[in-house]
This record gives sequence, C-alpha cells and structure tokens, in this order.
Amino acid sequence: MSFTRYASLKGRPVVITGGGGSASFTVNNPAPAAISIAAGATSGNTSTVTVAPASGFTGTVALACALTSSPTGASDLPSCGMGPASVSITGTAAVTSTFTVTSTAPTSSALTYPLKNIFEAAGGTALACILMFTIPARRKGWRTVLSLIAFAIAISGAIGCGGGGSSGGGGNTGGTTAGAYVFTVTGTSGSSTNSTSVTVTIN
Repeated sequence: MSFTRYASLKGRPVVITGGGGSASFTVNNPAPAAISIAAGATSGNTSTVTVAPASGFTGTVALACALTSSPTGASDLPSCGMGPASVSITGTAAVTSTFTVTSTAPTSSALTYPLKNIFEAAGGTALACILMFTIPARRKGWRTVLSLIAFAIAISGAIGCGGGGSSGGGGNTGGTTAGAYVFTVTGTSGSSTNSTSVTVTIN
C-alpha cells in the first residue's frame, strides 16, 4: 500500500510519496516570513513556524535550520535555531516552533585609546610643571629646558601608545555584515523531508 505525504514550509504543498498508509502534514510559512533586524538584536529576531496535521497524520516532525546564503565577504555570520527542535502531532491541532536568528553586534573598544592618550599627555604636562617649580631659581635656564624635554617625552609617549592601540585593535569587530541572509528551514518526518527559505535582513 502506498501513501502520499504533503509537506510545505511555505504554504505550497510538496508531494512526497512512500509506503505505509495515507497521511500528510504541512509546515506552514513562518510568521513573519521575513525578518529585518539590527546586528546583535535580541528582540524581533524570531519567527513562528506552524506544523499542521492533515489527512489524519500523527507523528513527530523534526525541525532544523541552516544558513545557506550570505553577502559576499560577510563576516561574523549569523546563526539560527529552532525551539523546540521537534514537534509531535497527536491529534488534529497544529503545533508551533520558534525560529530564532542570532547575530553579532559591532564593538568599539578602539575608542578607548584616544582617551588613554589624553590622560598620558596630561600626566606628562603635569610632570613638566612639577619640574619647572621644583628646580632652584638660579638654574632658571635649565628649568625651561627640562620642562620642554618632559613635555616632548609626554607627547611622544602618547603618540606611541596611540599607534600601539591601533595595531592591537584586531580584537574589535564590526559585527555581522549588513545585508540579506537566507536560512533554510527543514521539516523531516521519517524519510520525508522538505524545506523552505527564510530571509533575514541585517541592517
């Protein structure tokens, strides 16, 4: 005896044939079908997938998702998950699972370096002032020279640290690259597998 099992992740049935008895299920178009979020967003980054039985189908439908398309050269690629990863159809009621996309927010720790340089330069200036007022007056000429030297050292140190900060900024990240990403959501029951795509736009 053969059966026809219908599965759709976009509201359009895909016919799958097999042996056993007559049964079918649909995995309906996610709502919303497309997601648009900022990189690193933790709200508005989900979609609800509904699995509905048809023709008396009962059983377990496993749900999975994977990134299948991304902008050229994209970094910090987003990932996805289904929760729960499988649903059980036990009667006539539909069940749901949540598609969640996770992306990476940009970081800006490099902005701490200019502030660091300012404090270092200020410290050097303070040292110059101290030297200026603590050297005896009879060495007035030397006071000026030493002050200028101290100030020059402070400025040089600030610039040098700034350069080091720039080269050490490799740990920073621009976050997930903006653009359109396509995820494939797959529903499987026994040997029957069909899939659909969900578009996620990172702003």
